[in-house]
Amino acid sequence: MSRNIRWHYLTPATIPRAHANSAFPTLLNPLNQTRLLAAVLISAFVLGCDDPSSAGLELIDDIGAKPTIELEEPVRAESGEIRDETGSSDRILSGSVDDPLAGALAASAYLDFSEPVTPPSAFRTGPVTAVTLELVIDYVYGDTLGTGTLTLSDMTDEWPSTGVRSDTTLTPGGEIVAAAFATSDTTVVVELPMAWIDANEENLRVAGSDTLFHGFQLIASDVNAVVGFDVSSSVMRVVSGGETLSFPVSRRLSTAARTVDPSPPADRLLLQDTAGPGIVLEFDLTDNDLATAVVNRGEIHLTVDTLALAAAAPANFNRPAVERLELQALTTSASILVLETARIIDGSVTFSSDLVRAAMQGLAEDVGSVQEFRIVVDVEENGIGTVVLQGPGVDGAPVAEITYSKIQ
Repeated sequence: MSRNIRWHYLTPATIPRAHANSAFPTLLNPLNQTRLLAAVLISAFVLGCDDPSSAGLELIDDIGAKPTIELEEPVRAESGEIRDETGSSDRILSGSVDDPLAGALAASAYLDFSEPVTPPSAFRTGPVTAVTLELVIDYVYGDTLGTGTLTLSDMTDEWPSTGVRSDTTLTPGGEIVAAAFATSDTTVVVELPMAWIDANEENLRVAGSDTLFHGFQLIASDVNAVVGFDVSSSVMRVVSGGETLSFPVSRRLSTAARTVDPSPPADRLLLQDTAGPGIVLEFDLTDNDLATAVVNRGEIHLTVDTLALAAAAPANFNRPAVERLELQALTTSASILVLETARIIDGSVTFSSDLVRAAMQGLAEDVGSVQEFRIVVDVEENGIGTVVLQGPGVDGAPVAEITYSKIQ
């Protein structure tokens, strides 16, 4: 339902004007100009325009009416099962955590390695005498002072990474080795047994090992925590023919399965990176003056409940902070469009881009392809960060702020 709060302190000068040398806008009335702008913005996004946020800004002419601001509450605001793309990220995640606020989940990490450029001839000759994984911890969600076990298993077949979601299921081969670690460690060193080395020696030292060797599954257990390993700093060191070479990570993936649902406070919405959930917002903008208006600006405002996030944490339990949220649009063709990412500043988040405005215009006219909005943690965060938002019916609830001008 709308709360028709109208402020008339804006002037027509605030509306983007057509370029002085452009004759094209004169062929369209203001409403059609904005319809064209919406199409240009969405097309620019889909086609990969370098800067879609500025596409079509010069198409809206001076309408001659005072803009009005209207606040629209969503007709639907709820948690939804939205999963993250974790393939090829800069961090892999492994472990199990039970969080009294965000629920329980288990994460599995997968990584593969590529051979260095032009190994020396002695390395090719062999024999391979040692293989060691050095995994750099750069992230802990859960018990920061716990100790656990890291188990390595073989990956016997090729597996996907690029664009793969966190709910993907991969099947590992046999267990290779288990090593003790602490969540406070900076590096976990895992020495592979000679039985595994002997079985894989030729694949490790010959040319083309990238396709012959398929990497490992990593499972952290026996501690209430998910740990993250920095991909760029983690290596596999192979000693062959007296030469030691560092194999860099070539493929990586994190998967996550939720075992207990979140338990946020009443009138709150919880979202979590990697495992989900996300937040779904749906607006009905067809029952008011917007259907025959030009939308000059569209914004979505969210408020973070920082007190709820800080509460109910066990001793030495870390919930990593989230810095940025991402606004997506689910279209009627089931495509996902990223409209904007925005930083959390002093407990508030505002999405305000021309793609958001174009989506609002389409919803107002009931002609656009946007079915619902989705709020997730920015994909670049690469963790299991948690955010608690003010929910419907309370101060700071999600709201769309729409600035529009009536056609005269």
